[in-house]
Amino acid sequence: MAKSMIILQIAGIAVCAFSSIVKNEAILDSNDDFPNFGLIPFYVTLSFGVILLLTGIYALFTSYKFSRVMRIILGFLSFNLFIAFIVIGSLLFSEYNRGLRIMDSQCRRVEMKEYDENPKMQNLILFTGLYDIVLMNLSNQYMCTKICPCKGVDHSNLWSEQQLNSVGRTKYQLRNQNQAITNNYVPLLFNDSRGYSNFYDCYEQELMTGDNKQTQIAPFPQSILRTIKRLENSFECNNYCEQSLFYMFKDITEGPPKSSCYTPIKQMLKRLLENGGIISIFASISLFFLLLGLICNCRYKSIKDYEYQLNQNSNREILGHSFGENKVDDSNDIGNKRQQTNESLHQKLSDIGGKNINVIEDGQDQIEYVLTNSNDSNRDSPMKSQNQKEEIDYNDSQI
Repeated sequence: MAKSMIILQIAGIAVCAFSSIVKNEAILDSNDDFPNFGLIPFYVTLSFGVILLLTGIYALFTSYKFSRVMRIILGFLSFNLFIAFIVIGSLLFSEYNRGLRIMDSQCRRVEMKEYDENPKMQNLILFTGLYDIVLMNLSNQYMCTKICPCKGVDHSNLWSEQQLNSVGRTKYQLRNQNQAITNNYVPLLFNDSRGYSNFYDCYEQELMTGDNKQTQIAPFPQSILRTIKRLENSFECNNYCEQSLFYMFKDITEGPPKSSCYTPIKQMLKRLLENGGIISIFASISLFFLLLGLICNCRYKSIKDYEYQLNQNSNREILGHSFGENKVDDSNDIGNKRQQTNESLHQKLSDIGGKNINVIEDGQDQIEYVLTNSNDSNRDSPMKSQNQKEEIDYNDSQI
């Protein structure tokens, strides 16, 4: 269970770290372009990470306290989080694969009437063909021309000649602007007094509402324009399938876009959806191991308690049987000790000593009391003792 708690803590840290990636993701950053999103994804992701960390800490306390109520709460919480992360991970992987399929199949031209304005849906990818028409065809054709001259000094050196020639433009200025253009290359035109800093100003003031009816086009949905602006500011890209020469919102002094938006969008989906799915699956696996460890620990404790109870009962039976035997043995020992004490006392009294009478030549007798040792008496044979007794009787008769 200790290893599962460590894995769960690592998963919580990973989710918290992923929340910082979500927060720093430019397309999801809190701004006026995405008022419906803001920091909600960041807060949701961070909340899940904190919950995982707190669950790991709670599991640590439960492993030490081992309260039945705490185990039930931990199991309920872990199971719900396990299901939640499984569902979240599956949804993220599903949306990631779906997004890739849409991106790979949407480089086509779409009519304006097909677009259904919905401010709650950022469906730019579904209309990438229209997006490409605006930024590639119109901007390449009209930006920095007589209709929409670029504002400021000449910045044509920001574009390569090969890049300009690929769309029928050139950075070399004509000596006479009214001169016929050779090789069908239209030069970049800059004007200090009258010009546009970006293509959106040209589109809004000249192409959409201008007097020239041939260049007049219908207005584009604001949701697409907001998304285009956000992509330009975040990834420094424009167009979806192919890269055009000019940004739509960024200043002309920024030069050409660095790439089309296909690769940055794909990388963004990978960072948010695929990585988020991987982290969610990892978190669900850590929760699964925690549940498994909790179940095994409960089973181990139950078996251990059962064995302990059996041992206790067995010990009680053994102690009860031993107590009965010891009670009988003690009573027998008391009797034996009393008998041994009496025998020892008689033996000591018999071994205290004896009386010896000796007759000297002048007819006087001498009586000696000597202490004899039981061992010495034991060394004398019974016959010798009887002879000594007879001798003493004889001497007494003589006296």
